[in-house]
Amino acid sequence: KKTGGVYWVINDTKAPIIDRLFLKTKFKNKKIVQVTAKELDAYKKVEPVKYGSGELLKTAESSSVFLIDGNRKRPFASGEIFEKLGYNWKNVITVSPQMLALYDNGEPVAINAVQQQ
Repeated sequence: KKTGGVYWVINDTKAPIIDRLFLKTKFKNKKIVQVTAKELDAYKKVEPVKYGSGELLKTAESSSVFLIDGNRKRPFASGEIFEKLGYNWKNVITVSPQMLALYDNGEPVAINAVQQQ
């Protein structure tokens, strides 16, 4: 109630939702229940809610696009590679720099890396 922060509470844990976009997508049919800090203290805080593997993310501050691969963000080596691999620019989600910072840096996505798999 006091801070306006939102958590996903499940199984005695609370995961911060730091990207408001989740409220319109992943949790769009969920109701936000206002509680006191004392009530929230009963839950163990875990890692923030994140985007899953295969999602394409970028920030408004940069043109770099990242493929989420587990807990890693893998930049595309170029826009040409992005398109050659069949990705669509309209599927890129613009997130806050704080959201992107939750992921470790991974190897760049390149054509030869995909062909070797």
